[in-house]
Order: sequence, then structure tokens, then C-alpha cells
Amino acid sequence: MTTPLRDLLASWPGRFRHPAVLIALADGTADPDGKTLGDGLLGALGGRRPDDVFDCLLQEGEFMAADAMLQACAELAETAEARRAALEAARKRADAAVRLEGKELVRRAEAAGLEMGQDEVDGFAVVARRRRPEAQRLMEERAEAIDQAIEDEARILRARIAARSADGEADAPVPDGTSSDLEELLQAGQLKIVRSRLAHEPAGALFPEAVPSLRPAQWGKLTPERVLQLIRDETVQRDAGFARWNPVDRHGRELLDAYAGLEHNHERSAADFAAALAGFLGSGGPVPRADRRPYGDGFLTSLDGLFAEFPLRRLHTSGRIDLFVARPETRDVPVDLVDSAGQRPCVAIGPDLEPSGYLGRTNVAVVTLRDLLRLATVRERRAVLLLRRVARQWPVTALTGPTAQDFQRVLGTDRDVAWQTLRWILDLTGAGDAGAADAMAGCTGMDPGLLLVMLHAAVKPDGAWPGPASGSRRVEPWEDQPQLVEALERELLGRCTDPQTEAAFWAALVVAGPDGTTSAQDMRVIAEAVAEGRNVDAPIAAGTEALLANGILRGAAQGELTLRNSGLERRLWQRADAELAEAVERIPAETAAQAECAVAPEVAMLTGWPANRHLLAPSYPLFQRLAETGSVKAEELLDRARAVLAETAASDPDVPVGTAALHTVLTSLAAQLPSVHPDVHVDVRCPEDTWVSVDDAALRVVFHELLDNAAEALTAQQGGTIRVDVALEAYYAVVDVRDSGSGLPAEVRGRERVVFREGYSTRGAGRGAGLARVMKILQLVRPDFAEIRALPSDAVPSTLRGARFTVVLPLTDIGHAA
Repeated sequence: MTTPLRDLLASWPGRFRHPAVLIALADGTADPDGKTLGDGLLGALGGRRPDDVFDCLLQEGEFMAADAMLQACAELAETAEARRAALEAARKRADAAVRLEGKELVRRAEAAGLEMGQDEVDGFAVVARRRRPEAQRLMEERAEAIDQAIEDEARILRARIAARSADGEADAPVPDGTSSDLEELLQAGQLKIVRSRLAHEPAGALFPEAVPSLRPAQWGKLTPERVLQLIRDETVQRDAGFARWNPVDRHGRELLDAYAGLEHNHERSAADFAAALAGFLGSGGPVPRADRRPYGDGFLTSLDGLFAEFPLRRLHTSGRIDLFVARPETRDVPVDLVDSAGQRPCVAIGPDLEPSGYLGRTNVAVVTLRDLLRLATVRERRAVLLLRRVARQWPVTALTGPTAQDFQRVLGTDRDVAWQTLRWILDLTGAGDAGAADAMAGCTGMDPGLLLVMLHAAVKPDGAWPGPASGSRRVEPWEDQPQLVEALERELLGRCTDPQTEAAFWAALVVAGPDGTTSAQDMRVIAEAVAEGRNVDAPIAAGTEALLANGILRGAAQGELTLRNSGLERRLWQRADAELAEAVERIPAETAAQAECAVAPEVAMLTGWPANRHLLAPSYPLFQRLAETGSVKAEELLDRARAVLAETAASDPDVPVGTAALHTVLTSLAAQLPSVHPDVHVDVRCPEDTWVSVDDAALRVVFHELLDNAAEALTAQQGGTIRVDVALEAYYAVVDVRDSGSGLPAEVRGRERVVFREGYSTRGAGRGAGLARVMKILQLVRPDFAEIRALPSDAVPSTLRGARFTVVLPLTDIGHAA
């Protein structure tokens, strides 16, 4: 509805000389404010030049009025094109500025646990492209609301903290320094971290902030060696400043005395030092054994007490690690220790050993005299302080284990305990604080595989995530790190190794409730709706089982299933509908013949994991085509399956010439195996882009037989681990397959090659074809190059003391170049 005043102003030729009039008309109100108009007209009698008015509107951010002026003011017609470009540039700057400020508001709200999403920032940006002052006013009101909410919530949290410290809870007091540390977080607006600590950590629990850092190593003109001399020899003339490094108790003095004894370079001095360091850490006991290394560079002994603090015991079950004591004049850690099998964490020390020459993290951490002098001045938490020093030189896997399965054992099943353990790992490795732990938990749902990805990203020297580990306590949003997001998605989606599992995963995302709960029935219903009449019940059921086996889905109460409801899954939900449609499209159509004879053992042996054994049978491709067509009869499909099985059993394999990606073959088989051996874990360590001169199908048959043979033995003893290590030589790849079982039987000791003989087996009649098939395939590939060996279990330098097979494969030019 218009008014006489608006109609008059809208047709007044002089309106283009008065910014207040143009702003009032563009504002969209029914009747412009008379006082504003009066002040604007009287303040500039006669008005201003139209080009000045336009520049004024642009500067003040009144873009809507400036746009209307360009459309209606004839005096600006000649310069309209250039001014429109300037207007669009100003709008873009206002949009970017508002989004930048809005991102900070979202961060503050998120840190406080308040609701503010990107949609609000988008709304502010839309307003800013029309009227920048109006957008600024809205954002200031939102910021004030956030500040008030933070203040109100902080008051509640302070009351909870005070209640935990009250006399009524004297049996569970808050540790020293807790209240001040929490207050610092409250003042920084980090309410989520405070809530998380109050929720996850019981009163009285030891947490990283309660263990202060070591005294800064400010030596002045003194050297550590001079300080040690002054501490041990009271007859020497005193130097200023040395007293601040005096040991606080006898354990510290005994440790420094034992360190000085390393100059003698014999087994006894190395063992005495290990015992003194263990006693210093609070772990008494007999003097450990020290063995002289054959290379003459020092001694190997053991150290107890490094993981003595209660929260740290989960990180190392035995608590005992190797200790390398270098002889005098040895400056570098020996290469064989750094490259030792299993990459077990180790501590090294020596009079001339320094950590400065090392780039990156290795399994050997160097402790220096500087470290010991600093440690000797503290009475408590010495193990934590020393572990901080060495863990920041170790790779993350020294604390987590190399695989997701290992890390799951470290974390345990209790979510609060897992969160506390993760937080300690972040502190010890220097990768982050409680804010980073919360960000990891929110992103991953505490999935160990995803956590490993984030931990590896956090310890990279040039990594942008998680942001500052101290000071501001700010953690950069993981969503803003494209490489990290890509790695997380690759880890999660990489567990979906076939279209059935992919479809089941996306179906679970589509139908999951806000808490991540879903059901197999709902997943089948949504998949069938997308399939438009195709029967995909069986593939979705198989995919669901695979998701349960690889940890993406978990069983819940009353037959329900649940996702981890992680931030990564919520991100993937945005494209779940489209991905589900594509995955369902890739599922081979289930035919009537399949439905009729799916229960036949012959057909079952040609699907899923067992099918890998028959990939070289001449009739197998025809069986696959028949299984995928809708016109084949059940009898014909069954006859063809029997023909494939007969060819595998009776004929020599026909190995075509070809190449294959070794890493792809090994990882896909490792992902498949748990579908039939759920208690067996396969750990593949193969360089990516490794290509070998073996046909893909033949390579799959070879490693299917080796993995299946090991998995069957492990399943009989309630599960275990298979590890596949690939080493690249000049022209070939050496693949080492070993397991945690009982090893080859005693009857083949010294003549291990007998296991490749046709018909030889210790598992009953009708067996003994698998390893013989492997030998035949490799002999056909390149008799002068490809080979397989069975080795005795005691030849394995590892904790995996079971059967061991070594396969040598020729590299292709592609793999050699890589």
C-alpha cells in the first residue's frame, strides 16, 4: 500500500540529490519517517550532485538504494556500466566481510555449545548485499545474545565446579589446579570443553592440565655437563645458577650418578642406569639385564615405570620398553634400531647421543642429560613428564598400536574411558588438548580407524589441524581441512568393498534417526524403493552383515542397529540419497535362478570370499554372466557352477599375462576376509601404486589361498592376526605373510617346502590343493623370478610367531618407476 508522501517523493525529480530520500524509498517501509526526511532535506538545501549521492550510498553500504538510483537517474546514464561494476564489487566485499565475522560467531557459539548454523550466516550475507548497516545491526544483536548465553551458562558451570569442591565431596576432591584451569576455559568461552571434562572425568582423576610442564631449560653460561659436575662434586668451585638444577631427593641424585657412570661403557653401568631410572619413576625392582650389541655401539636393556601413572597404563600393557644405552662418542641412533621389526617404541640415552639430527618421528626417542636435570628438580608425575618428552619423538602408533583393532583395545569399550585415553594421547604427543579431543570425538564417534586418521593429521609438523595446541585453545574445524576430510572419507568408505555394502551404508544413512539408530528392515525398504521394483533384499542383507563386521554398524537393543552418529556421517548424509541410487544401480540384478538355487553349496562357493579361489577357472566368466542375466534357468546356472568347481579341482590353472596393483588386491582381500572369518584381522602394509607383472585374477587366487589358509587355522584357536608386509627391491616385491597362530607343524621342520605338495594337508582328507595351486601359479608367471617360500616360525623377528610365507613377485615398469 502506498501513501501520498511516498507517491510524491517517488516522482520528485530532485530525489536523486538527497541520499536520505533514496534510502527511505528503498527501505520498503509504507511511509518514510518524516523527521529523517526533514533533517536530510534541510541539512543540504538544494541537495548534492547525483554522482556524489551515488558514491555516498556506496560508501555507507546502502546498495539497494544505489541500485535503484542507477536504474532511474538519467544523469548517471553515461557512467552507469562502470558504477554498476563498482556496486557489485562493494556487495561482494560486504558479503565476504559478513561471512568472515559470521564464521567467528559460529565458532564462539560452537565452543559454548550453542545453536548457530551456517544458514544464519547465509541470511546475514543476503541482508548485507542489500543494506550493510542492517546486516551489521543484526549481527551485533546476535553477538550480544551469544555473550549473554555464555555468561548465563558459565554461571551455572561455576556453581557445579564449586559443588564438586565442597566439603560434602571431600572423598572425591577436585585435583590441585583444576578450578583455576576450568575458570580459564570458562573465560575463554570454551563451555563445551568444561562440560565435557565435568561429564567424562570423575572428580579426583589425573588429567593433563594438572601436570605442569618441566622447568624451561635456561642454562646461561653453564652447560649440562658442567651442572652435573657441580652437583656431584662439592669440592669444585661453584658457578652461579647451578643450584636451581639440584635434585630434590635421593632418587634424582642416584639417577644422575648412574648417568655419570655411563662413561665406563660396560654392561653393569648400563643396567645400573636402567634400574636408577626405573626407581626415579617410582617403579622399583631388580636390576635388569643389559646385553652388549654386536655392533659395539652400546647396550640393550629394559625400562619399567614409564607408563606407571594410572591413566597411562592402557597405552602399554606390560609397561616395559627397550632402553638403548649408547657408548661414549656415539652421536646417532643406530639405523637398525630405528628400522627394527614391529617398530616397537624404544628410549635411547648416551653421553654424546643427541636428538637434534632426527627429522620426523621414529620409534626411538632420545633422552638427554638436559632432560634428566630438568626431571630431577620435580617430585611428582615424573613418568608423565618423561613420557611427554619421548612420546613427542615417537610416531602416534607407539601409543595407539599400528592398526584400528590395536587402537580399539587401547581405548576399550567405555566411552568416557576412551575419551580420557584419547585426551592423554593428544597431550603426550603434543598434538592437541581437550578441545581437539572433543573435535575428534564429534567427528568420528570414537571410531578407532577414523581417530587414527585424525591423530596422524594432528602430529604432522606442517598440518593445519587441530590448530593451536595452547594459548587460544582454538581448534580449527575439521570440515575446513579438505585433505583431512578426504582422508576420513577414504578410510570410512574404503570399508565398503562392494556395491552391496556401499548400498547398505548409504541406506543406513538415509533412514537413520537423529541418534543414529536404524534397522535392517528400514534399510531394505528404502533400497527397494530406490531400486524401482528390483529385489535387492539379499544384497542389502549381505551388505548389512559386512557393515556389522567392519564396525560401521553396531547392534543395539531390540534388534535395532546404530551408526556411530559421527560428524563425518552427518556430513555424508547430505549426499546419501544420490549415492544410494548409484550403489543400488551397481548391484547385479538378482535373478529367479539365483533365488531358486542360492542355497546350493556349489553356487555359494562361487560368491563372496570363496569365489576368489576360482577366478582362473575357464568357465568362471561364463558363470558370472549367467548369474547376472535374468533369463537363465536355475538348472543351467547350477550346472555351470559345478563345471567351474571341477575345473578348479582337476586342471592346472590357466594364467593369462597381465599386471595388477598389489596394494589394491591385498587391501580388497583383507576387507573381504572378515565376512567368513570375523575373528581374524588382516594388517596390510604395502606401498601404494605397487604394480607387479602378474594378472589381477591370478594374484587374487594366490593371496586368497594364503590368507584363507592362515585364517582357517586362526579361527580354530578363537581368532588372531595376519600381517602382510611388502618390501620393494630393485626389480621385485617381497611379500611376507605371517600370522599369530601356532605355526607350521613339527613334522615339516627343516623341510617346509613339503606344504606345497599336491594333496599334503594336516586338516584331513580332501585337502591340500590350495598351497599347491599357489606354487603352480607362480611357476607359470615367471619360473626364474616369481617364487614362494615357507619359513620356520622362529625365523620371524616379530611377535607373530605363527606360519610364515614369503612371495617374491616381479615388479612392472610402472611399479619400478613408482
